[in-house]
Amino acid sequence: MVQEVKKKLPGFTIMELVMVMILSTIVIAIGYEVWSISEQQFHSMSEVTDIQTELSECYSVIKTDFRMSDVVIVKNGNLLMFNEIGNVAYQFYEEEIIRIFEENDAFHESKFLIKTAGLDFLYENNLVFDGIVDFVEIQLDNQSDREITPWQFSKEYDVKTKLNF
Repeated sequence: MVQEVKKKLPGFTIMELVMVMILSTIVIAIGYEVWSISEQQFHSMSEVTDIQTELSECYSVIKTDFRMSDVVIVKNGNLLMFNEIGNVAYQFYEEEIIRIFEENDAFHESKFLIKTAGLDFLYENNLVFDGIVDFVEIQLDNQSDREITPWQFSKEYDVKTKLNF
């Protein structure tokens, strides 16, 4: 009679393999969720950064134009700025601000995707709808929970300019 010797080979049982697969699946699922959440936060922060960059650039351009202009006039809700180098016009819409400027005998246009909530044009502390202005306040649409300070620009005119208008 031949006796068969059964040798136990080293290895894993089915139960051990199933447990490893279940644990691996859980770890992969958690990793995917973490990646997904970080991806959403990245896109959200990118949007905030884009809005802040647009706001900063627009504010800087308006401030420079306002400061460099000899005379600032409001006409039909548009802000017109005149100086020796060239003229600049701003058109304010609910969803954007359009800047039209003259350079090298040609007109150019740039848009800022900024939501405005209101505009105030003043001359010597009086509200102006058409005419010369020495103070402009632009209220921005609050797209977040933060409080947004309105943009304010002021200009002082000499006596000669005041007499011409």
